[in-house]
Amino acid sequence: MGLPFSRLDDGRIYQRPFGGQSKNFGGEQAARTAAAADRTGHALLHTLYQQNLKNHTTIFSEWYALDLVKNQDGAVVGCTALCIETGEVVYFKARATVLATGGAGRIYQSTTNAHINTGDGVGMAIRAGVPVQDMEMWQFHPTGIAGAGVLVTEGCRGEGGYLLNKHGERFMERYAPKRQRPGGP
Repeated sequence: MGLPFSRLDDGRIYQRPFGGQSKNFGGEQAARTAAAADRTGHALLHTLYQQNLKNHTTIFSEWYALDLVKNQDGAVVGCTALCIETGEVVYFKARATVLATGGAGRIYQSTTNAHINTGDGVGMAIRAGVPVQDMEMWQFHPTGIAGAGVLVTEGCRGEGGYLLNKHGERFMERYAPKRQRPGGP
């Protein structure tokens, strides 16, 4: 699609450690995350948006997906959605349906997730009879700033930062002793 990933001098895509990924459980950090400098999210959204413009994609802004629709054979053939502006409910017929609805971080009282991340996509799947697995494995970022609703990116730890308690002590030693080195928690 043309996402402008950062490159090494030899032309390969730059990859860095991120989010505690290791080569062996608890071992050396693995550099698996491709990045576009420190603007990866922006570059990704820009690239996707440009591709949608290029392909004349119809974008439905301010619509909320409600449920998947299945045919008599049990195949998903679209969804119903609510127009937030008018309250109209419409059936969207589709040859293929992709659920890309975000997470469910708002199930927790304290979270940095967007207010829309309430797990509705999983609910749609379950109501349609789609099997789900390992739903307890939501991504969780332990580096939020208490009371502020702001996330300190995992990239800070991947680049050598570490967590301190209110006494200035590296407290993760008791939870992950092997990971107490540069790039560890």
